[in-house]
Amino acid sequence: MEQQINSFNSLKDFKKSNFKALTSIDLQLKNFDFDSEQLDALNTSLKKCCKLESLVLNLQQFYNLKCYYLFMFVILNNRQECIQDDELNPYFIDNQWVINLIPNFKNMSNDQRYSHMQFLLKNYGYEELPIEPKKSEKIPVLRDFLQDDTISNLVNLKSLKLNLSGNSMNDKVAFTIFTVIGRFKMLTNLNLQLWNNQISDVGISNIGAGISCCLNLTGLTLNIAKNQFGSEGAFYIGRLLSACKQLIYLDLNIYQNQIEDGGASAISTGLSSCQLLTYLNLQLLENKLTDKGVQDIASGFRNCLQLKYLEFSIIKNNIGNEGAFSLGEIIYRCDKIVQQILQDLSNCNQVKDLELSKKQLIGDTAASQIEQGQSNQTHITNLKFNMSKNQIGNEGACAIGRALSNYKLLTNLEFYLFKNQIGNEGACAIGRALSNYKLLTNLEFDLYKNQIGNEGACAIGRALSNYKLLTNLEFYLCNNQIGNEGACAIGRALSNYKPLTNLEFYLCNNQIGNEGACAIGTALSNYKLLTNLEFNLYNNQIGNEGACAIGRALSNYKLLTNLEFYLYKNQIGNEGACAIGRALSNYKLLTNLEFYLCNNQIGNEGACAIGRALSNYKLLTNLEFYLCKNQIGNEGACAIGRALSNYKLLTNLEFVIRDNQIGDAGASQIAQGLNSCTHLTNLKFRMSQNYFGNEIASAIGRALSKCKQLTKLFIDLSDNMNILKSSEIINCRNIKILDLGSKNIEEALIKALACILLKISE
Repeated sequence: MEQQINSFNSLKDFKKSNFKALTSIDLQLKNFDFDSEQLDALNTSLKKCCKLESLVLNLQQFYNLKCYYLFMFVILNNRQECIQDDELNPYFIDNQWVINLIPNFKNMSNDQRYSHMQFLLKNYGYEELPIEPKKSEKIPVLRDFLQDDTISNLVNLKSLKLNLSGNSMNDKVAFTIFTVIGRFKMLTNLNLQLWNNQISDVGISNIGAGISCCLNLTGLTLNIAKNQFGSEGAFYIGRLLSACKQLIYLDLNIYQNQIEDGGASAISTGLSSCQLLTYLNLQLLENKLTDKGVQDIASGFRNCLQLKYLEFSIIKNNIGNEGAFSLGEIIYRCDKIVQQILQDLSNCNQVKDLELSKKQLIGDTAASQIEQGQSNQTHITNLKFNMSKNQIGNEGACAIGRALSNYKLLTNLEFYLFKNQIGNEGACAIGRALSNYKLLTNLEFDLYKNQIGNEGACAIGRALSNYKLLTNLEFYLCNNQIGNEGACAIGRALSNYKPLTNLEFYLCNNQIGNEGACAIGTALSNYKLLTNLEFNLYNNQIGNEGACAIGRALSNYKLLTNLEFYLYKNQIGNEGACAIGRALSNYKLLTNLEFYLCNNQIGNEGACAIGRALSNYKLLTNLEFYLCKNQIGNEGACAIGRALSNYKLLTNLEFVIRDNQIGDAGASQIAQGLNSCTHLTNLKFRMSQNYFGNEIASAIGRALSKCKQLTKLFIDLSDNMNILKSSEIINCRNIKILDLGSKNIEEALIKALACILLKISE
């Protein structure tokens, strides 16, 4: 009979249950503000669960505020309906540090909350958000709870998941965990979450000793990422793996520690004892491994002949060409592993995935029939490969190319080697490997920021020419040394992809001129089914001829709902801008447009063509419009202003047209256009370094005052200080984030702004 899982989100609910009947408990007490009294109550309740076989106890603490921000960003992005207080309280409202950062968060609308989340993430970044002080005073309470006989007396437990992440635990608490875990002789499955604590080598040695006593374990998940141990601690991890010889499932997460090659060697020795493993997830990213460490890890897989799933991550270490060779060996070994399985299980023909994926080297239920020196055919249809941000050069790229050349039946490929040191030789080897993948329907290819020139780009182009079935292409070769010859080769390849519905094409920061842009434009003209296009060729040498070719191609995309178009920092004038404008006029279904043509040579004629095109986008909810540093005057600005008047549904607008030649007439029309954007919640507005006067600046201020739902306003006042002097600006009472975009603001404006803020607060 299956166990009934009883889930509880509060201690209060748990205390109401029928303890004597419970065999399985899932107790979620994240951010539980535990004290001695609360934990005594938990202990008393657990003592009554005499039939308990499975326990999940989650006492995780969110100390780093980025956990809150990320959580809120996700739920607010996906759920705009009202979120109840009892859902928010555990994550935000009861946290004093969050309240200090975002006053009145509880009473805001979801749109306002969302704007705050976007601002905090954009300005702090995920890794730089403030961290709440550690609550070390709770450690003794937690230690006493674990030392209580209650947990260790649950002698019937076969499955235990204990989550103590983010509790600032030190080595003393780790010793207590050793004492507790060591008593569970019946355990077959253990999931121990201890990431983001303060456990050193000594603590890891104790935890390892405790787990080593659980000789019946078949499943182990051990997450000790973001602690303070190094190779000595890794040595004890290796010892526990050597002791747990019955493991068939191992998920070991030890990223962001200080493990060097010696520690990797110890882990490898432990892995070699786990000969029954079918599932292995090993996360070693952001440690101190070099090529030797990767080689040792690779040797540890030799005895794991039963593996069906391999996930292996070594991003952000110090790995070069020799490590890449070992990576190729692991890939080959995955094939040999599954070959052995196929010899034993002749009916495994439906197992088809090998993933070496984002942040991981992954083998996911792979099926292969490789025989060294004879047949290289495989049945793998899915391949994800990521070895970005290392020090791989041509030699290593060639080894990877040879390893990947066998997968003839691939339909999905995600290939990431960005931020390495790969030149033409390595790119050619990768190109030769990719030329075999004729059945692909999805390709994500990223070699951004390497040293690839025309020769390498041509080889990649020849490979891409075989993909007639693609529906999704994400292609990134920015920040290399590709000129017209390479761009033409890539263009010829792209001309075959007629079923495409999604295209992300990035060749920015190269040396591509009109010839290369024309070839790319000719290729793009075939994509009649596109609904999403991200096109980025900024900072090249493209002039009117190339822009016209791109414009002719874009005119075919009548089904687009999302367009991100980046051609800034080129040499495009009116002729090219007019061609682009004519193309853009067809997109009646757009809801999102990001349009960047700054730093070109566009004047009124080109701006008018773009303005006429933009006037058709009545469904837009997000517009990022950048035409700064061109030669646009009143006529062009008026056309753009008239386009703005159609955007009744806009909630986010970034309008940057500074550094042009716009006077009163053009700025006045833009102000009138803004009058119609009454649903804006987020506005970035930059029109500085033009030629309009104070009266028009006040008109813009009055237009802003009609955006009564604004919660975030960035406005550049470096020239025209009167924009915020309009008395009607006080209608924007919901603004929570105001950025004036200038370090040198006149004293008079500061006084005027203070008066406005005072009226708003009243």
